[in-house]
Amino acid sequence: MTCSIIFLLFVSAAPYQSEFDKAMQLFSTHYNETIYMGEVSKDTDILSTGLYSQKGCHCEYSSIFSSEAISVFLNMRLPSFVSLRTGLTSGSELAMTKLTEFLGKDSLIIGDTPGETLFISGVYSIPMDVYIINDGVMLLRNANLSIEGNIFVVNKGTFDCDSSEIHFLQDYIYEYIMFIADSSTFLVRNSSTTFNGFPINLLTIGDAHLVWENLDNEDWTTAVVMGNSIDSLYNVNIAGEWLLADNSLTSFKNTETLLVWYFFPDSSIIDFAFPDGDTVNGFVFDSTLSNVSGLAYHTEIDSCTDVMWGMIPLAGSDVTISDSELRTTGLMFNMDSSSVSGLVNGLTYDDFILPLQDRVYHLINTFVNTWSFYPADTSYLEVISCIFGECVGMGNTEYFIQNAFCDGSGGHIETTDNATGLIFLSSLICDVITKSQSILIVGYSSILLGNIWATGSSIMLLVNASIPDMPEVFDTSLVFIDAITGPSTANTYETVPVIGSATILGGPFHPAEFDYYELFYRELGESLWIQFDSTHHSPVYNGTLGFWDTDGLVPGYYELQCHLFDTFGNNIEVLKQVNLLPGGIEEQKVSETGEGIFFSVAVNRKTITVKNCSSCGIVSLYDVSGRCIRKTSLKKDQVTVWSQKGSGVYFVRFETETRTLVKKVVLF
Repeated sequence: MTCSIIFLLFVSAAPYQSEFDKAMQLFSTHYNETIYMGEVSKDTDILSTGLYSQKGCHCEYSSIFSSEAISVFLNMRLPSFVSLRTGLTSGSELAMTKLTEFLGKDSLIIGDTPGETLFISGVYSIPMDVYIINDGVMLLRNANLSIEGNIFVVNKGTFDCDSSEIHFLQDYIYEYIMFIADSSTFLVRNSSTTFNGFPINLLTIGDAHLVWENLDNEDWTTAVVMGNSIDSLYNVNIAGEWLLADNSLTSFKNTETLLVWYFFPDSSIIDFAFPDGDTVNGFVFDSTLSNVSGLAYHTEIDSCTDVMWGMIPLAGSDVTISDSELRTTGLMFNMDSSSVSGLVNGLTYDDFILPLQDRVYHLINTFVNTWSFYPADTSYLEVISCIFGECVGMGNTEYFIQNAFCDGSGGHIETTDNATGLIFLSSLICDVITKSQSILIVGYSSILLGNIWATGSSIMLLVNASIPDMPEVFDTSLVFIDAITGPSTANTYETVPVIGSATILGGPFHPAEFDYYELFYRELGESLWIQFDSTHHSPVYNGTLGFWDTDGLVPGYYELQCHLFDTFGNNIEVLKQVNLLPGGIEEQKVSETGEGIFFSVAVNRKTITVKNCSSCGIVSLYDVSGRCIRKTSLKKDQVTVWSQKGSGVYFVRFETETRTLVKKVVLF
């Protein structure tokens, strides 16, 4: 993490305005305040029903996609790593020098000296990334290791842990990764792990070898198996989710809580029924099966319980799944523009063909618990009117979610790399996270439950979004919170408090800060905004933004606007529609020519005298809020006297069968 922070400090702080403007334009032309809301009772255990899905592994880790996608991932995780791999293999002094320069003093390197071994026993803490390179070895025996960083094992490095505890002290989901590449080895036996309550990344690539044996995991793992790597799990609880690709070999035995994702690449043909996942014995899945072709990987599952199946049908695949119960289906998009609508979690599909032109995905008598979406590379995806479980945008993709509900059953909402996400008029029950240099805009929507994290050098805009708590902001990320939550209705002749939030949260290394906000109003349909209240230089969160004086305004629909600025001049605005109702009493002029009706009002200290009424009627006294505080019937020329303690502006209304007249009086 330290290395990433150093790298991110060189990122410019203020190139965002064009993206902000595009989002604001969409909001201003299409927004309304009818938001689909899911019902959640206090007793609902939502978090336990959701399974986390890897932050981006479904695309950016797997070589079944373009080599550019792999480079994006590797460069994001470890800049210059791809170009250094050949040098590391040969022990190049130049490569090692470059790597050391990047890592700096806040990384632990094992193997830069030939034959180097780090032996750890007892309680030990490593507050940084660990790199095991060349023939380096990290050996744990009867250790209790806490680590605040990633573990990278490359070339012929070895991580060997036995009879120990490993604790990754993550601050948010997928903060760290266990990265095993080349011909390296990762062995964990008779041990236990915790990831601080958050899921963690794991990637095996190349000719890597991973063995987990007699392992007690407390938290969730999202693992990607690619290249020619070999991964073996024996007697492991909470195995997590394993995404299988390329020429990999995987074996799971005596393992619990296992979600296996199968990538179905271009030209693969699958016609299969998966077994009941409560207990799976002697299961093999590869292209040796008569009804499976186009797969290069091989997996075996034996004596495992609570096994769940995940499908990822890619462009060019032809997949038919029948008589099965699928924990999840992940839809990935790589280059083209696509739109999905009407997909709903938790349904049984009797005979359904996914309406996408670039692949065939046919479900027959098959239950799908969760639909999830993974736009990548340069794709554009629209998700309209769906109930889904997860959406992760990566690469240079853009996605747009509208009138939808993410129930968190697949994981979370995320943007990473250079992706842009826009969520509009939707509701979320899940964690929300931004990473790398991505931008996520949540507008006129509700985050009903979950954590909100901004990391890397990402930008998050929360525009009139209901959120459960303040976001956590890391690194050089930035979060704008701009919201007007009230009022929805108000009265004329009032000073109306405007409630909401206007604040900017910057990561510890971001130079931009909150600068100021301004408030405006206009009548609906008018183009001119009128500023009210003063310019405010103090941020507000769930409080009073300012006061709107409606004296003299005509009843009708108005829009309020809060314009929020950071110290670099980046700005966003939020709109709120208000129904302005007749309030107070508007004073009417009394005819001086003898036409119609008339009356007189005299004020003496704290008394109001009404007299000279031209006919019978009802006389009422109102305060400036429009509240009636006195009322009496009067005959022609009858006099009434009211004593009033409070000073201020009052209105006297004289009402007959044909007319109503009002006079304003002031008590001092």
